[in-house]
Amino acid sequence: MLQPSSAPTGPLSCKDSCMVRLVDDFLVISASRSKAEGVLRCLQSGIPGRKIDLNNEKTKANFRVPVVGGALEPNVYRDGASCFVPWCGLLINTESLEIQADYRRHLKGHVRSSLNVTLSKRPVRQLKLKLCLYLRPKCHPLLFDPAVNGPATIRLNIYQAFLLCAVKLHCSVSAISWSRRPRQSVLLSAIQSAISYMGRLLRSRMATAQKSTGGGCGNTVSRCHVTWLGLTGFCFILRRKQSAYKDVLGWMEQERRREVYRHLWRHLRDVVDERKSLVFCNMIY
Repeated sequence: MLQPSSAPTGPLSCKDSCMVRLVDDFLVISASRSKAEGVLRCLQSGIPGRKIDLNNEKTKANFRVPVVGGALEPNVYRDGASCFVPWCGLLINTESLEIQADYRRHLKGHVRSSLNVTLSKRPVRQLKLKLCLYLRPKCHPLLFDPAVNGPATIRLNIYQAFLLCAVKLHCSVSAISWSRRPRQSVLLSAIQSAISYMGRLLRSRMATAQKSTGGGCGNTVSRCHVTWLGLTGFCFILRRKQSAYKDVLGWMEQERRREVYRHLWRHLRDVVDERKSLVFCNMIY
């Protein structure tokens, strides 16, 4: 922890800027370009007595920053029409400051290589539990806080959590030998359980966050929306492997056409737009 005597203090002394630190990763957000540049210069000078210095190669900025020995060029991630600065597994929208999860690490190879596939005697029984565990890490209250994200981004975060869960479902099923793979009815039951679990987990996480912060975090997504986003997310991923999930896909498509969900397409079609989740189209699974 930096002490006031050794930490850079001057550039962020106004209300138009803030600095966040997670271990040794700093995030600076400022409405003033000069203040942001000043903080970067302070960090670049480091604290020699504590062997602290800045790694320019890992520094991300959404504008060109002059530094000692040259300049740091804008280093951002573009997804469709949006531009993001990545930080600690999150993507921060440079225009709106809304926050999404960063799924790009799954592009480095086959998604199955990132999973711990347990070759147990009863792999089918573990499937429901696995899907729930796949959802938990992507349910941080920060991603669903209406004080941080708008309604569309909150629902996009839910939808993308389901997309990754569906990818990992296929990887888990593929790791099971053909003779022991679960029946379509078992797969469908596991998917239904995962969608229901997501709704409960979302309500629980947001209630806990609301208590700890004294307000500001509240569950703003209806169970109906969560269910439809889950069905749509699993359909989108499993459709690429449709020969193995014919009956499952048939049921989910029929379920999405039910009267209770029919009107949701108009409200959520921008959320499930493929262009907003291109990273999943490029995953190998």
